[in-house]
Amino acid sequence: MIAEAMDAELSATLTQLADYKDEAGHTHVVRNGYSPEREGLAGIGLVSVRAPKIRDRSGARIKFTSALLPPCLRRP
Repeated sequence: MIAEAMDAELSATLTQLADYKDEAGHTHVVRNGYSPEREGLAGIGLVSVRAPKIRDRSGARIKFTSALLPPCLRRP
């Protein structure tokens, strides 16, 4: 359930950045798989999560950080 919510959050972020394109019309910010699975304690107990990632092809270093993922489960 957390993974579905994070995917929806990422989709909303990618929609906001959809107009960010290069001269050829290619989107700069694209989905780039998932981070390694991590386990940690959340309000509902022990959870395993694979956070979605993005890739910024422009070099502007745009990052995606989920507001739903507890800091202990984020990639360092």
